[in-house]
Formats: sequence, C-alpha cells, structure tokens
Amino acid sequence: MHLARARSRQHLVAIALGTALGLVRPYDLALLLAARGLAVLTGSRPARWPARLLPLAGLLPVMAYLGWVFHRGFGAFSSNEYAGIPLPPLDLAWAIGPPALCLLAGLRLRTAARRAAALHLGAWIAVAVVFVLLRPVSFSLQLGVGLGAPLLLLAARALARFRPAVTVLAALVLASSAIVAYRIVWRPEASWFPPAEQRGAAAALREPCREGGLVLSPADIGLYTIALTSCRAYVSHPAAPGFAERRRETIAFYSGADPAARGAWLDRRCITHLVLPGDAGEACRSMAGRGHDLPPDRARLRPHGSDQPVARARPASCP
Repeated sequence: MHLARARSRQHLVAIALGTALGLVRPYDLALLLAARGLAVLTGSRPARWPARLLPLAGLLPVMAYLGWVFHRGFGAFSSNEYAGIPLPPLDLAWAIGPPALCLLAGLRLRTAARRAAALHLGAWIAVAVVFVLLRPVSFSLQLGVGLGAPLLLLAARALARFRPAVTVLAALVLASSAIVAYRIVWRPEASWFPPAEQRGAAAALREPCREGGLVLSPADIGLYTIALTSCRAYVSHPAAPGFAERRRETIAFYSGADPAARGAWLDRRCITHLVLPGDAGEACRSMAGRGHDLPPDRARLRPHGSDQPVARARPASCP
C-alpha cells in the first residue's frame, strides 16, 4: 500500500500491519524500511524523496520501541555469542557471489513497474549483504535469513529468456545450499535430536512447574525446560545474559561438598526446582536424598533415568 498511490486509510492500514510485523518479526520490519529507503534514494530524483519516504514515518515509533527493547530489555541478542559466529570468506563467496549475479537481470527490464520491483529486490539484497558482511549489531545475521527470496526472484526473471537446459543447469548450481542443509541435519546433533534422558528430565518438571518457578539444571536440560514447562531456567542458552557466570555457579553447585552452603545459595538465587544429574557427585545426591537443605515436607523427588528433578518451596525472600 505504501508503494502505490494510496488513500490515507490505506496508509493507516499499512502502518498498523507494519507495526504488528515489527512486534512479531522486528528484523523483517527493519529490513523492509532500509530496503524501501535505499530504493527511493537510488531510484528517484531528490525532489521526490520527501513524498515517498514520508509514509514510512508512521513505522518509526515501533522501530524506536524495538531499539529500546533490544538495547535494554532483550540482552540475549546483544550477546557476544551471536557477534562471534564465524563467517568463513569462502563460504560467504559461495553463498552470496553466484546468486548475486542475478542482480544484472534488473538492467534489462523494460517497463518501469518491473524496474521498480527489481530495484526494491536489489535494495533488499544490498542491505542484507551489508549487514552480513559488516556485522554492525550482534544479531546482524538475522537480517540475512530471508536473503534467498529476492535472489531467487531475480534469478527466475534473469533465466526466463534462456532455453530450459540453461535453467536446469542454473537450478542445480543454485540448489547447492540444499546439500549443505541436508548434511547439517543428517549428522548427529543434540540441537536437532535431544537425548531421551535429558528431555525426560525436563518433561518430568511439567507438573511441578505448572505455577512457574526457576529451575537449576545443566545448560542443555535448561533449554528443554523452557521449551517444555512453565518454568524459567537459571542457565540455558549460551547467548543468554550472564551465561558464563551462571554456568560457573552451576558447576560449583554440582561439584560442591557443603550441603548447607548449597542450600543457602539456592535460596539466594530463588531456585524453586533443580535437576540432579547422575554424574553430579555423591555429595550432591546424598544432599537430595537426606534432605539437608530440602526438608521432606518441602521437597519431592521424581526420578527419571539417572536424573532426579527436585521441586522445593519458593524461598520467603523471593518474589
């Protein structure tokens, strides 16, 4: 609606839809605004810039809110885990180089409407590639997730004037990413196929976690806990804020020998549930078994394989 000559009501509908998109997929909204802005600046005269960019101003409030959320309230995406994901130059060249040649298709488009569409697709690709290469924010790679869509659209337009043999050959070349994707999902990977015991330990907390709470467990079980229960996890994803420090505290808890100190630490951290792995150490298992810091009227053991999920009363000092 923003691209065509629209009425005020249509602009309002477009702003409402864009705002809803931003609250669900903030990366896509940022990409849309950047691509549209770049297409206007490179494809029209300066005198037309204000009229064509003004309709986008209605989306600036939600973008400002998203900037505040990512900067102040959503620290996981500011983690160095995302910023530190390596991008080998050869992989980037193979992934982006050959398909990017399809941008040349826009140079041979004859009608203004088709040129405008190609210009916006090219702007989408350019913005995404800049974010992927320069990495201005830690979550820059999220803005390159949909990069294949404009590349394929321009590739289809470029190949339409060739014989079928050429298009078949191009399809085989462009399908190389599917081979990489299949290779990734075929290999044993805990992120794809969670071990039954670890998933079962998290699933065993569903009932105790019906009213929420905070679970202490190894990080991999913590990931399954936040997916399968209503509890939060003290340590889970490596990109979560404070992951390194919390992981060190978790290791110290499982390897410690003083039940009283561990019980005090659980109270300070407001832990309401914990999972005791089978290899956590005899002292840790005996603490749970004898109830040194988990009195019988406050604790409940639900064994599952070698893991022991434990539910404990919420400390009085915790909200």
